Amino acid sequence: MLPLLALTAACTGVAGQTDAAPVRFSLQNTGTTPISCRLIYGHWVERDYGELAPRESRQDSFAQQGDGGLFTMRPDGAARMMIETVQCAQYPDWLGTVGQVDFTPARRGKVRALAARCAMPSQGGRIACEPLEMTTAP
Repeated sequence: MLPLLALTAACTGVAGQTDAAPVRFSLQNTGTTPISCRLIYGHWVERDYGELAPRESRQDSFAQQGDGGLFTMRPDGAARMMIETVQCAQYPDWLGTVGQVDFTPARRGKVRALAARCAMPSQGGRIACEPLEMTTAP
């Protein structure tokens, strides 16, 4: 019975929390108009960061597991919620203006801090996010 419980815990992400390191995340609207942003997890789950006024920032705490994956813990602390991206757009045309933060470079190594900067281009179109600024871990 004990091996079955260990296998179940490993598959649900409850076991093995020691392979994770903290990551500070900041998101800044560098544009001249407000944007709205959401943290997107795997399996169609999201967390709303709300509207960011021009030059406004949001801070968050992530963790990075040994294989580079970024996550936050589920509110009950029982499982990791794997981060796919952050999407930003402007209402009422979310689909026509949505842009996203590319976390791919952060997943390739060990990081301690990530800074994302996004803005609506002055000519309109889709939100543009600069490449992540990364502070790497030793």
